[in-house]
Amino acid sequence: MALTTSAGVLLALASAASWALGATLYQRLGEVSAFGLNLVSTVLGVLLLLPLVLHAPGPLPGNDALLELAVSGVLGIAVGDTLFFLALQRLGAHAVVVLSMLAPVVTVLLSLLLLGERPAPSAWVGAGAVLAGVSVVLGRRLLAPAEGRSEPLGLLYGGGAVLVMALGTVAAKHGVAASDATSATLVRMAAGAAALALGGALGGRLRGWTMPLLRGPRLSSLLVAVVVVTFGGFWCLHAAMQRVDLVLAASVHATEPLFVLPLAWWMLGERPSVSAWLGTALAVGGVVTLFAAS
Repeated sequence: MALTTSAGVLLALASAASWALGATLYQRLGEVSAFGLNLVSTVLGVLLLLPLVLHAPGPLPGNDALLELAVSGVLGIAVGDTLFFLALQRLGAHAVVVLSMLAPVVTVLLSLLLLGERPAPSAWVGAGAVLAGVSVVLGRRLLAPAEGRSEPLGLLYGGGAVLVMALGTVAAKHGVAASDATSATLVRMAAGAAALALGGALGGRLRGWTMPLLRGPRLSSLLVAVVVVTFGGFWCLHAAMQRVDLVLAASVHATEPLFVLPLAWWMLGERPSVSAWLGTALAVGGVVTLFAAS
C-alpha cells in the first residue's frame, strides 16, 4: 500500500511538471484559435494513444465507465481545456497556472458533495491558504494588467476552466478505476475531440480553426506540446488517480506553479514579482496542507 501511494504521488508530480511545461509550450505558439488549438491537440493525442491501446490492450471500461469517461472528456477536455487556452492567451502561463491551484479546493468541495468524502478540518485551512495565495497573485494582476491583455475576461475563462475541469475529474474517477490509464485517457480525449469537431462543423469553422496550426514549424512545436501533455499530463494523472484518492491526486497535482515559475522565466522571459513568488508560495503551502489532511 505504501509503495502504491508513493507511486501515485510521484505520478501526480510528474503530471504537474508536464502540464507546467505544456502550458509554457502552448503559450509560445502565439495568437491562434483556442478552439482550434484544443481540437488539433486532442486529435493528435488520440492518434498517439490509439496504437498503444491496440498493441497492448488493458482492461476495457464497461458501459457505465465508458459513459462516465465520455462525459468527463466533454466537460474536462472539450470545455475545460478550451477555457484554459482562452485564459492562457489573456493571462500568461504563470497567472493561469496559479489560478488553476483553485482546482483542489473545488475538487474537495465536489468530493464532499458528490462522492461523500469527508475532508479533515485542516483541509479547510489549506483551502483558505490556497485562496489567499491566488488572491495575492491575481489581485496584483488586476490592479496592473499587462499591456494587450484582458485580465477580467481572462479570470472569467480561467475560473470557468477550474470549475469545469474539476467536474470532469470527479466524473472520471470511477471510470478511470475501472480501466487502465491509457484506455481511460484515450476515451476521454476521443470524446473531447468529437465534441469539439461537432461544434466546429455545425458552426462552419473547422477549417478556420485548424489550418493555421497545420502549417510550417508551428505544427512541429504543437506536436511536442501534445506529447508532453498527453503522456505526462493526462496519462500520469489518470495513473495517479488509480493509486491514491481523488483529493490527494488533485492536491499533489496542484504543485504545478513550482514548475511553471522557472519554466516561464527561462522560456518566455516572464519575471514574476516578489508578491507573485510570495503568493505562489502561500498557495503551494495550502496545497501541502491539503495533502497532509488527505
